[in-house]
Amino acid sequence: MRKIFCADNYLFSNKTKLINDYLLFLLLTLIIICTYGCVSSSFGNKRVADKSLTSQIKKGVSHKEDIKMLIGSPQYVSFIGNDEQWSYYYHKSKMRFTTCIPIIGAIFGGADTEMNNLVIIFDKHGIVKKIGSGSGTGGVGGIQDSFK
Repeated sequence: MRKIFCADNYLFSNKTKLINDYLLFLLLTLIIICTYGCVSSSFGNKRVADKSLTSQIKKGVSHKEDIKMLIGSPQYVSFIGNDEQWSYYYHKSKMRFTTCIPIIGAIFGGADTEMNNLVIIFDKHGIVKKIGSGSGTGGVGGIQDSFK
């Protein structure tokens, strides 16, 4: 039995394959574009967020060298009379996945944030005089964050 070549079937099957390949390409491109911006970012000194490290700082006992070994160099240094103030911070932000969804992202998108601060005041001998810390979490950018 001989096979008969039919140009219409050949063109139809190739056209269908081409459309399927094109749709797959569009889907993969859309996924890459949508998830590209959905990342987290952070800056500052991550050790500030670690309570097991910051709890080791003792008022009247710890020295500047102890703090540098434990947490690292400060981001800011200022002077108040004879006292020296070291300031540390850490900020982490993660974009919500809904931000990447067209239209919905404009309403329910945004980012979740975490902020940590640490301030240490040393006396004129370099010994910890006061310790202050704070942290906070929250969301920004989405309409749901306006109602909290």
